[in-house]
Formats: sequence, C-alpha cells, structure tokens
Amino acid sequence: MHLKVIDDANIKTFNSDFKKGNWIILYYADWCGHCQNLKPTWNEYVKRNVGNKSLNIAEIPDTSFGQLDNQPMTTGFPSIKMFNNQKEVADFSGERNLE
Repeated sequence: MHLKVIDDANIKTFNSDFKKGNWIILYYADWCGHCQNLKPTWNEYVKRNVGNKSLNIAEIPDTSFGQLDNQPMTTGFPSIKMFNNQKEVADFSGERNLE
C-alpha cells in the first residue's frame, strides 16, 4: 500500500488507518534540499515495497503535521520512521540508501 497524504481527505483516512499495522513514513518538506536529494531513493524504495501487504507506506509533508492525530517527533527533514500500531519502533538515521 502507498498512501501520500496531501489533503484533508487523505489525512482523515491516514489518521484512521494508522492505528493498525506496520507503517514506514517519510516526513518531508518541499523546500528542503535534503528531501529533494532523497526523493529518487525513496521513490525506488516505494516501488520495491508497494506490493508488500504487511507494510504501509506514507509520505507526509510538513504542511500537514498539524492535522495528524499522532504528532511525530522530528528534529529535521527528511525523517523516516517505522511504526507498529501507532507506536514508533525505529527512527532511521544515517546514510539514506535502499538498504
């Protein structure tokens, strides 16, 4: 599954769906150069994992943070986090590659 949160309708769906399952989420800002540099690698990751039924993937822009039921603890962009049933289980740091 790949869900890109971009408007109120998607955010409401995300807030509901996020309560269950495994999620990997990219928190980003369009104005961020690091986010723009990560985008090709992230897109390849999504392409490789979009058919994975046990993993949900979301991209959430900084402009939507205020509408999230579960506010992320991010210190910069891009931030990639793994959640299980709304609980953060990993915060990916270091080199951003497909591995």
